[in-house]
Amino acid sequence: MRQHDLYIDAYIRPPRGKSVLFYWTVLAVVFLATAAASYALTPAGPSSWAAQAVRSNNLLGQFKFLLGLKPLLLMLGIWLKNLIVVFIILVLGGYLGGTLSYLIIGGNAVLLGVLSRYFLASGVSWRFVAAGILPHGIVELPAVFLAGALAIHAVKRRLPFFRRLGGGLARVAPLLLVAAAIETYITPWVMNHFR
Repeated sequence: MRQHDLYIDAYIRPPRGKSVLFYWTVLAVVFLATAAASYALTPAGPSSWAAQAVRSNNLLGQFKFLLGLKPLLLMLGIWLKNLIVVFIILVLGGYLGGTLSYLIIGGNAVLLGVLSRYFLASGVSWRFVAAGILPHGIVELPAVFLAGALAIHAVKRRLPFFRRLGGGLARVAPLLLVAAAIETYITPWVMNHFR
C-alpha cells in the first residue's frame, strides 16, 4: 500500500479508536444543540441585548469589510474568512480533546441561534430566515465539522503536523469555495423569492 493510501486510510478507517465520522457527528450534534439552546434562551423583545447587538452591527465584528464588495471579491472574502477559521481549527482544534473545535463551532451556533431568534421575533418569516442559511449552510457547515473532526482525529492518531494541515485543507478548502460561491450568487437569489 502506498504512503498516500495509508494516510487516507488513517483518516477514514482507523485500526482502533474513534473514526472521523464519529467526531463529525459529535460536532454536528453540538452545533445543532447549541443553536437550538441559544435560540430558546435569547430574549425576543425590541429592547433586548440581542436586538441592540443586531441593530448596532456588533455581531458582524471584524468582517464588516465584506459588506459592499463586488460579487467576485465578496465570494473570495467569504472563502478567505472561512479558510482562516478552518486553518485555526486544523492547527489547534485537535488538542485538549478538541476543545477549540467545539468552542468555534459552538460560537457559530450561538450566533445563528441569536440572529434567527431576532429576525423571527421581528416578524421576518421563517422561510426567509431558512433561505438565508440553508443554500450555502448545507455545504459550509459540514465542511467546518469535517475540519474539526479531522483535527481531533489526527491529533489522537499523532499524525505529523504538516500532513494533518495539508490533508485537512485539501479536503475542506474546495467545499468552502463552493459554499462561498453559493452564499454570494445563490443565497441572495433564494432569499429574494421568500421576501
